[in-house]
Amino acid sequence: MTLALMFVPGLIYATTGEAASLSGTVTVEGKRSLKNIVIYLEPAEGQSLAKDLSPITISQKDSGFHPAFSVTVAGTVVRFANDEKKNIDHNVYSLSKAKKFDIGLIGKNMVREVLFDRPGTIKFYCSIHKTMEGVLSVLPSPYFALIAKPGPFVIDQVPPGKWIVKAVVTHRRYGAAPVSATLSEGTSGNLAVVVSKRKRKKKKAGLSVEVAARPLEIIMPVDMDAIVSLDISLAPEISQ
Repeated sequence: MTLALMFVPGLIYATTGEAASLSGTVTVEGKRSLKNIVIYLEPAEGQSLAKDLSPITISQKDSGFHPAFSVTVAGTVVRFANDEKKNIDHNVYSLSKAKKFDIGLIGKNMVREVLFDRPGTIKFYCSIHKTMEGVLSVLPSPYFALIAKPGPFVIDQVPPGKWIVKAVVTHRRYGAAPVSATLSEGTSGNLAVVVSKRKRKKKKAGLSVEVAARPLEIIMPVDMDAIVSLDISLAPEISQ
């Protein structure tokens, strides 16, 4: 069964000329649990984005990637560092559509750099140690929040304006449906995100039949005066 992320947007306010904070909560319908969910904002009106393109480092230590899940902005260089205490060689490679690369063998205390120039989800591995794997989420925007599991999130220092709220969920059976939110003068608001079941196809006697799952659940935002948009469309599954 395919599941989908659904957003319920609200008016999020900020004083003119000042940065705002977008806060909210991610919940999952049913007993399933998701890990490492990224909520981020894209400009809806062509606003310029002040990106911090400082390099980030992913360490290879104790035969693992640290951190195993990272988030960065398109145009950033990632430093893959072999920080093993013993003389253990490593490798990093990926066959993901967003970035295919292979840095070759790197020995102890060596560092190799890779430029990630376009958004996407990149899964990477070590060709020497088959149990090593990591995920890098490359975003088009510097305004994001990473949460280890469903729960509260906050995106700070967001300029006033109209934004599209999106999410990255690496589980292949989940999709993300973007919605709109507006930051303007006034008081604060809240955004609720809920994971809910969507229609699935059931095959019978060679036919594909649409079977309706449980209705999408809507969790209303807190301290909200008006709905900006409820144009919710279920997106296709995220490709791996």
